[in-house]
Amino acid sequence: MEYLVILACLLLGIGFHVGQKVLELDKLKPDDSLSDVFVLLWKDDKITILISVFLIIPFVELAYFILLDYGPDNIVKWEYFDLAFFFAALILGYAGQRIVYGALGKAVTYAENKVNQKLQ
Repeated sequence: MEYLVILACLLLGIGFHVGQKVLELDKLKPDDSLSDVFVLLWKDDKITILISVFLIIPFVELAYFILLDYGPDNIVKWEYFDLAFFFAALILGYAGQRIVYGALGKAVTYAENKVNQKLQ
């Protein structure tokens, strides 16, 4: 059950960051509908979202498993360990999506600059 709560917290964290990007795109084109904005986001940033889902979620779930099975007893037996980990999962979902978005954004900008230099 804890793994499902962690998954939900991670998805919420990722969703918070995606929501910020949706608001930014909506400001660029205020006359578009919300579905148009989501389609544009998916078209432009599906790679970052998929990387977040397929890297961040398994990483955090694995970290929880490792801490439970191999972590020190004084941490794992702490009364609020699960609650703290749920909060950490929410933060890691948001921060992980932000890091992936930032890293891939820089990589795309770098690649575009290299292509433009070769074309000139």
